[in-house]
Amino acid sequence: MLQSGEIAKHLDFVGHGIRTKLDEIKRKEVDRLRQIIRLQMKLQHGTADDDDDDGGGGRRGIVCCLLV
Repeated sequence: MLQSGEIAKHLDFVGHGIRTKLDEIKRKEVDRLRQIIRLQMKLQHGTADDDDDDGGGGRRGIVCCLLV
């Protein structure tokens, strides 16, 4: 149901507060997945070091992010 997009039909009947919360959860998840992809690409290209924006943990910070 989620992958086929059928759930969108049912969201019209959900209250505004619930819809807002679902949108926020989705935004956070998309941001999290984008960060993981960005960090994986840094690892593959050997550009992940302590000076990057990965929380100061270098490769350890990347692993921690992937585990969340």
